[in-house]
Amino acid sequence: MAGWVEVDEPFAKPPRLERGTTPTGSADLDDFGEDPIELTAVTLSSLDLSQRRFERLLRSTVGGCKMLGFDASRGALVDVTFESCIIRQASFRMSRLERVAFVDCTFDDVDFFEATLTDVEFTESTLVKVNLDRVAGERVDLRATKALDLLAMGSMSGYLIDETQLAQLAPQLAMNAGFEIATQFPNDER
Repeated sequence: MAGWVEVDEPFAKPPRLERGTTPTGSADLDDFGEDPIELTAVTLSSLDLSQRRFERLLRSTVGGCKMLGFDASRGALVDVTFESCIIRQASFRMSRLERVAFVDCTFDDVDFFEATLTDVEFTESTLVKVNLDRVAGERVDLRATKALDLLAMGSMSGYLIDETQLAQLAPQLAMNAGFEIATQFPNDER
């Protein structure tokens, strides 16, 4: 299925998208084949981005896209807004995300291992089976998530959560800190 890219600014030239370049109009994402995709100042709308490899996405909006097996590992996403996207079995491993907003997105089995997140928000998004192990976070806002189910998490320094989420994450946070959680009190005869 062919996907289309819309650029935020109109251009006089006919649409053209070359591998490793920024589009100048509308173009077919299939032109990239298996090559990693680098895009700047684009709007990706209602596309199937499954199994796509993004190396760099800058100053862009991604809306209503299906992203199964999406791969942004070791990539850079800067000044990007994702809206109403389904992100499953995706990898953001060792990637850099700066000023990224995920609005009303569904995350299922997504890996952020050793990623760097700066000024990232997850507004009205559902996070299920998300790996945040060894993530370096600075101003990562999880307070407005609909659901927060983390597979693994390292230090949560730099993350914002609310009181309800704190109670939900307390067992994982205690284990990460090295606490053993007793299921019985000493001398309990039950």
